[in-house]
Amino acid sequence: MAQARRGDTERDPSPHSLDAQDAKRGNLEGAVAFAALAAPDHRLSSARAMVAYQAAFDYLDCLCETPHADPIRNGAQLNHALLLAVQPGQEHDDYYAHHAASEDGGYLRALVAACRSALGVLPAYPAVSDGLVRLSSRVAAYQTVNHGDADGSHDAFARWATSEAAHYGRRGEAPKLCWWEIGAAGGSSLAVFALIAAATDPLTGHAQAAAIEDAYFPWIGAVNSLLDSLIDQNEDDAPGQHRLLDYYASPEQAADRLELISTHAIHRARELGPRHGHTLILAAMTSLYLSSADARAPNLCCVRKRLRRCVGPLDTPTMLVMHARRTAGLIAAHGREQTNAGRARISRYLNLK
Repeated sequence: MAQARRGDTERDPSPHSLDAQDAKRGNLEGAVAFAALAAPDHRLSSARAMVAYQAAFDYLDCLCETPHADPIRNGAQLNHALLLAVQPGQEHDDYYAHHAASEDGGYLRALVAACRSALGVLPAYPAVSDGLVRLSSRVAAYQTVNHGDADGSHDAFARWATSEAAHYGRRGEAPKLCWWEIGAAGGSSLAVFALIAAATDPLTGHAQAAAIEDAYFPWIGAVNSLLDSLIDQNEDDAPGQHRLLDYYASPEQAADRLELISTHAIHRARELGPRHGHTLILAAMTSLYLSSADARAPNLCCVRKRLRRCVGPLDTPTMLVMHARRTAGLIAAHGREQTNAGRARISRYLNLK
């Protein structure tokens, strides 16, 4: 991935997008956490695939947020990269065919190539390949329609999610999910990482891959996206932003649905077996969101309490770890601010001399 170096300005015609991507570094940590589920011999390769996929996801998300005359068409072309990233041997597309920046110096292609290269050496990739294509197709579609059209309408999201819900509904599973809950699940990349981790085990077969896919889509994926929407209220309340929780009739309904989906998600994770650690991943992800300052808002106390109860015995240790992680981050950020302030004072002093 030498072409994707952050400091190479000649290869960076979209510095705003990369700067915005820097703010999402925590997403990369969340992605590579799934490498803990990988077989030791292929853990490094799986981590490379996960990081490359998530970096492409975040970069494309930033690109799709920039104004465009036809954001749906532009987004579909850009996000096709996510689908091709899980298909080694496929030809690259012209990802920037409808974008103002005609190219990026090879950055996006380097991410796609890195993901493909890492996937290609995983012993059980053939068993998970179909699932990766299905999941990435949904992720790409969600990323395309989630930002709205040129008029700021999210009707395209409603049509796509309704179609996905109708397709899923034919499976006859209970409890029934609302169309936007199915849509939310489609936007989560967690299932992709879970299948990449599974691909490191030579014994992974199609049945195990299908069980993982069914646990993450829609259940665990829906928890992921809905919790993300829950705590990002300040950001999502900005004009034109799309907030999944606004589809619920009331905060009480949202709490009821999140509790129901979380309960079912934890049940599905446990069915995958303790050896795979999916229950711990789900508990850690839930605690990461619920340990944020936004989740402690008065109007979210009920939701927070009910979801922590859903997590069960893993709630206390994962919450302690996440609180410690956030505290360490705040201390480090304060240290950087103090260092920058000190440098500024020195600079002003030197300029006076």
